[in-house]
Amino acid sequence: MDVDFPVVYRALAGLDSMAQAAGRCNREGRLDGKGKVVLFVPPKPAPPGLLRQGESASREVLSDTSGAPFTRANFAAYFERLYYGCQLDKADICGLLAADGSELAVSFRTAAEKFKLIDDEESLPVVVRYRGRAGESVEIDQWLAMLRRDGPQRWLMRKLQRYTVSLRRGQALALLARGDIEGILPGLYVQVNDWLYDPVTGLNPELIQLRPQDTIF
Repeated sequence: MDVDFPVVYRALAGLDSMAQAAGRCNREGRLDGKGKVVLFVPPKPAPPGLLRQGESASREVLSDTSGAPFTRANFAAYFERLYYGCQLDKADICGLLAADGSELAVSFRTAAEKFKLIDDEESLPVVVRYRGRAGESVEIDQWLAMLRRDGPQRWLMRKLQRYTVSLRRGQALALLARGDIEGILPGLYVQVNDWLYDPVTGLNPELIQLRPQDTIF
């Protein structure tokens, strides 16, 4: 995002994430002096997974230094701690692409089928009725009606892709059970309740009543 702030507050996270946030402070150099970046420890740890691993790695690295946090040495130590013990090739892609002295031993097709840069097995797609410009929601309703009637078509799915968001499987199934979304195709869901998606605050699967003035952009 091309944004510039005089002051940046960032919760403790991965060293790379904190450095990225710091880069938004006085990005354009418009201040007379330097901007201000405040790193703070939140009351609760990050969610389990890579976010918490990054936070833990940053704690270990920063506890061993009293100087500038974003140095090359600190980043080297951070990534070493972050990836230590991590299983970075769960699908054994490297093994499938190992020739072992024979070109026929390289399993290109199996590797291609198993490779996923982003694991989306725990997410489900939901088509939202975005109401940005006049008539846009009407178009979405028309496309959804065509999808129900005629089934999926390449051009139609491309149109709807712009209005499709991914939800965690647990969130999507909870909304489905409450009737807030419904299945329109196997593996594809659509928004039912109008309040579920706001053009300013976005998708609201947690039933939290959000107001634009309460949201920080």
